[in-house]
Amino acid sequence: MVDWLKAIQLNPRFLFGAFLLTAFLLFAPADFLSKFGLTIQESNWQPIIGLLCIGSFVFWLVQMVPVFDRWSQEKKFKKQIFDRLNSLSWDEWTILWYCLDKNQQTVGLSAADKLATSLVSKGILYLPPGNYSILAYPYSVPDFLWKYLRKNKDSIFSEIPLPEDELYARILGLEQHIHRHDF
Repeated sequence: MVDWLKAIQLNPRFLFGAFLLTAFLLFAPADFLSKFGLTIQESNWQPIIGLLCIGSFVFWLVQMVPVFDRWSQEKKFKKQIFDRLNSLSWDEWTILWYCLDKNQQTVGLSAADKLATSLVSKGILYLPPGNYSILAYPYSVPDFLWKYLRKNKDSIFSEIPLPEDELYARILGLEQHIHRHDF
């Protein structure tokens, strides 16, 4: 490959740095640049520096398109997850209430647990990579959702139409279900 084409493959931060440097050289006051012994405005280098400025900015912008696309997809995914919270059954909410009550982001449930697999399919829980016992898979709440749930814990609990004693009875039942395989 031609060496100058490798500039296109530079890290975006280097391209943006090159853009800032060349823009500074083009638009800085002449008396300021003369303190450093640079006379860009009166030399034949100005068009070349201008092309480098435009080129580095364009290449930086092209490399940022996938970053913006990924950011947009991530934002869309998070919105879908938050929207799915409204469709959870009370039994599914019990798992999240348990996590909030115990202040733990991960809950160990059986691989065949219907509620856990339902929450995984909705993106509310996920399985971290690794090998686990079939009796206790570590289902975790995604970080962005966990931060939201912890921040809004009081309002989430206040919107529960169940009496508080019934809610804690459900949480206690889940806790017994979780710990039945403890040795």
